[in-house]
Amino acid sequence: MHLRQSRYPLGVLLAIGLAIGLTACGPNPTPSVPQSIVITAPSIPIGTLVAGCSASELEAWYEVAGSLSDRFAIESIAALDQPPDAMAPILGRQAKLLDRIMAEPVPECAGETHTAIVQRLAAIRAAFEAYYEMQIDASQLRERVNAEHTVLTTEVAARLSDLAAGMDELYYLATQTAVPAN
Repeated sequence: MHLRQSRYPLGVLLAIGLAIGLTACGPNPTPSVPQSIVITAPSIPIGTLVAGCSASELEAWYEVAGSLSDRFAIESIAALDQPPDAMAPILGRQAKLLDRIMAEPVPECAGETHTAIVQRLAAIRAAFEAYYEMQIDASQLRERVNAEHTVLTTEVAARLSDLAAGMDELYYLATQTAVPAN
């Protein structure tokens, strides 16, 4: 009997130890989450925006394409009040500006922007041509030209702005990596 009495307290102790051990192995409490979390998305590296371009090529294209497309847009808006029979010189001027833009060498990184500019300007010219040929009236001309002008001043301008930022970054990188002559 003496042997049986000593085992009982050991069994109770083992059961209590097992219960404590299992309680300690329970799920971890979830940490409290702050009420608001600010997540900042990483920016797109400028290098990917200007891949395939040198700063000088991009700048040369940007200056010419930007100024010619601005001139085309300004002259087109100014010509909206002209009668159809006054369109011949306007169409000639638009054709020359469009040809000059299309003749400009386009750096690889500006290809999509260049295409967007040319498409918008060609659509404006097509609207003026339709007006000249009396296929549309003055209000339809104004509507088409204003719609294309809106795209030029929003979407295309945003692309040009991105390229300008990329050009600035290219010049910055060029000056940072330049080694001064001894």
